Parts: sequence; structure tokens; C-alpha cells
Amino acid sequence: MSTSCKGVFGIIGLPYCGSTVVSYVLGSHSQVYCGADLYKLSPNYDAGCSLHGEECKLWTRENKNLVYESLKISQTEYYDRICQITSKSIICDASKTPSYFHSRVPDIKIPVVLINLRKHPLRHICSLLFNHHFVKDLQIRGDNEIMNYLNSRWDEALSFINMSLVRISEHSQKTNDLRQKLSDQDWLEISYENFVENPRETVSGIIGHLDLVYEEGQTKFENHDLHPIVGNTGPRRKVRQPKSPMNSNSDLRASFYDSEKSSIQMDEKYLLVFNQEQISEIIRIPEYQKLCHNLSYPLNPRGDFDEI
Repeated sequence: MSTSCKGVFGIIGLPYCGSTVVSYVLGSHSQVYCGADLYKLSPNYDAGCSLHGEECKLWTRENKNLVYESLKISQTEYYDRICQITSKSIICDASKTPSYFHSRVPDIKIPVVLINLRKHPLRHICSLLFNHHFVKDLQIRGDNEIMNYLNSRWDEALSFINMSLVRISEHSQKTNDLRQKLSDQDWLEISYENFVENPRETVSGIIGHLDLVYEEGQTKFENHDLHPIVGNTGPRRKVRQPKSPMNSNSDLRASFYDSEKSSIQMDEKYLLVFNQEQISEIIRIPEYQKLCHNLSYPLNPRGDFDEI
């Protein structure tokens, strides 16, 4: 069977693991379409381009309907239709959940490279706390509000942190189970930290699995014409043209992405959100220590504070 789509990069990870920025960089290659949360390009969600909205020249109502029709045939046809519409030969699907890829990969008739993207537990905990608990649950948006909350309601925050540790651990186990079930699949283990510190080398290693070579400027994703489906709002601040105002989750979050630093920068929000005593308490949690060990991370990302 001849197809327009020659392969798929499938990113597995939890929300805020760095999947959006990784998919943006992969999608900045001339042959790769950055799908981001591609599972939402379906009738159940009917999501569109998160950067261009209704003005997107790719994800018009007509083109989305063509993709939806292809889902009735097969996942391979779905990817193939997307490649036809985007004029790309490779797709980056950052739908993330192990169950999504488990239900689809065995029936796909083109090469699939699965990327397990992990993030240091302390960085990941802070991202989940920041984006889910502060912004969504408590609607806390300012830096001072966050600090006041942590100082006055630390036990409540610690409860969320413990739940997040369980969530990360369960996801890790499901990912390991998926790898065993898909033992014949091309599989890559990538850390968010290594990607940020060595983006060119990391990206070159990934795309080489589908016979692509790194293109100059690929890591400068804000300079490329991307049309992702949803994805983390943070990296979107870097690529919106023109620089129209966005609804920011908080002052701290907005300032991180609106800075003039590189478009790929290490997520160090935990150093701004937590104080030394709070970090020390977190890294003494047995589940945290077990998780760091299982993911091959040191207890402290940077060694700024005593580990135990």
C-alpha cells in the first residue's frame, strides 16, 4: 500500500512533561508535521489549530472533516490524510497516554517511533501543582498569592504533591507495561533535561530513527510555521504571530515564557515556588525517593539544597 505518511513519532508522557516544546522542535523539520495533542483532532473533541485559530489555512472545517472520515477506515489512513493536508511525510503525535498508543500502534502499517519523555519529579510536581492546583483549582495567578498560599496552607499543598507522586508513578508503570506489550516497537527513552541541555543532539538522535537529518534552525521553533492541535499554552506564547495578548495562567508562568531567553529553556519554576525547607521536606518523602530512583534521577535536580 502506497501512503503519503512515511512514519510517526509518538510522544508518551504526562501533562507538563515537555511534550509540547519537543513536538514543536520536531515539527520545525521541513518533513515533519507537529501534531501536538493529535488525539483531539477527532469528532469527539473537534479541536483545531491552537496558534492560528479559525484563520488557520490547514485546519479548515473541510479538512477536519476529511480527517474524521479517514478515522472510519484505519489509524494508518488517518495519519496518511493528515500528511496529505499538511504536505509532510512524517507526523509527530504527542497524544501522550499509554492507552492511546496501545490501542492504535499494533494496527498501524507505517513505522512508528515511540518516545517516552520523562521529567525530573521535582520539576514535574511543581508544574502539576502550579498548573492544576493553583490555576485551575484555586484560581491563584500571581506570584505573591502563590507564596502566601504555600506559607499558610503547606499541608494542603503537600497533600496535592503526594497525589502527584502517585500519579507519576502509576504513569511510569503503565508506560513500562506498554513497552513490554510492544516489545518489537522502536522505542526511545528521552529526558526533558537532556533535551533542554542538548537540543540539537537529542533531536538529531530522534529523527534519525526515521532517516531524517537535523536542519539548521530547527530548535528555533518560534521561527517556523506550525499548526499544532492544542498543546501546552506556555510554549505557544513563544510562537504566536503577531504577539497578541494571551490569557496567562499566572504572572510567574507568563514571565517565564515571555522572557527574551532561548525558546528552549530549563523549567526551574520549583526554585521560585518552593523554599529550601519545602524542597527538603519533599525530597524526604519515600515515594519521591523511590520515583527518582526508578527514573534514574538524583533526588535534587541541581544540588542547591541538602538532599536529605
